[in-house]
Amino acid sequence: MIAQSECHFVLSSCYVENLLEEEIEIGFKDLITVEEDQEDREFTNEDRHKYHEWKVKFPHHIIQGIKQGQMTQQTWLVFNGSIDFWNNYLPVFKKGNYFELILDEGIPALIESFEGMNNCFVNAAFNSEQIDYELDKKM
Repeated sequence: MIAQSECHFVLSSCYVENLLEEEIEIGFKDLITVEEDQEDREFTNEDRHKYHEWKVKFPHHIIQGIKQGQMTQQTWLVFNGSIDFWNNYLPVFKKGNYFELILDEGIPALIESFEGMNNCFVNAAFNSEQIDYELDKKM
């Protein structure tokens, strides 16, 4: 299940890359370009549909990866997925009225990220007897 969780995160990254190659912002409800050429670009209905599908698949895979991280009690997977979500939705969160602008399908991923991280802290035992890594091996 750990590998499945990681696969969901890889798939979510693929959709981000596809959108970035097309210079499309991922987290916005509307079709927003990364550059300021919004008015100059023509999008067909097929393009709009394709980009929307990619935008929807990103939070879907984030949610699935976080849930599998929780089932396997791998907090690092929960946090990695949450951080990935946050980083990709940051342009939306920087807006004061982000709740009006955010892709509707992104809201469950936001909630799953928050609740997943919160549950990791609720169930955590912070003491010197329970160390979940060996610092020597990390460096």
